[in-house]
Amino acid sequence: MNSIHSLNYSNLLNFILFQVVWFVCVIYQNPGLYLAIPCILVLLLTSSLAHGSLLADIKLIILLSLLALLIDGTLISTGVFILSSSAQPAYWLLVIWIGFSLTLNHSLKPIVKQPVIATISGAIFGPLAYHAGMVLGAIQFGLPAYYIYPLLAIIWCLLMWLFSHLAKQNQSLVQKRNRKSK
Repeated sequence: MNSIHSLNYSNLLNFILFQVVWFVCVIYQNPGLYLAIPCILVLLLTSSLAHGSLLADIKLIILLSLLALLIDGTLISTGVFILSSSAQPAYWLLVIWIGFSLTLNHSLKPIVKQPVIATISGAIFGPLAYHAGMVLGAIQFGLPAYYIYPLLAIIWCLLMWLFSHLAKQNQSLVQKRNRKSK
């Protein structure tokens, strides 16, 4: 019974810490990294220790960091997203992706375990996150909203489908490793 409660508390902490990382990065951008990076480290350590998923989490961090560079980098370089001059280069965006990667095996696990739910969630909440970033002044859209929101919905729909399948593969690795260590 205690392990169930500790996992729930661990997932709650995971969710809260990611929200802190997201808001700090969006509001303060690169200067906020002094607050966000320690949160990322706590996020990594608490989640990985509670679930025994350090290797799986590190793999997701690497993959999502590469995707961040590709996806947000393309959206920025093509003028779809416009960053404030003080946020160039946008390390804060990469830190958000790293924080997000640390939710996939933890607080977002119930969603990620179901590809259809993950895909629908991505199509809805991906664009909403970027919209919130725009409202808070971190980014501007270089195209009209009727282009941006469907584009982001498609991107995040596909990403969450991919993350769902990757998280399943990573989870099976974690389960195998945990069985071997017992």
